[in-house]
Amino acid sequence: MHADIAAASVHPAALKKKCPQTEAVFRRTSNGYARIYFMKNLLDADIITTFFQHEHFRIDQAIDLPISLVKNLDLKDCRVSPGLYKIRAYKDFFIIDLDPLSKAHGIMLAQD
Repeated sequence: MHADIAAASVHPAALKKKCPQTEAVFRRTSNGYARIYFMKNLLDADIITTFFQHEHFRIDQAIDLPISLVKNLDLKDCRVSPGLYKIRAYKDFFIIDLDPLSKAHGIMLAQD
């Protein structure tokens, strides 16, 4: 499964570059939302600096997950809302739960 990081975080600087892509593994959390595993050895330093900062993964606009993914993992929601999602960092990978409850509260995203 491929994850398009640029689609998940539309940042003006990122739009000027080729959209980065990396391998990712999608799973289901115990409460039915998508969980993404990003392998650190597949991410270059620029991607980590841009998309994995301050213990949060930024999503600037809503993302519709592929229906096949939603059905295969029996996910509660096929849409991921914008926001900052908490990152759990381990030696070899990052984990992001796309659960609305894992979003940072009180942090506003810039609006164009």
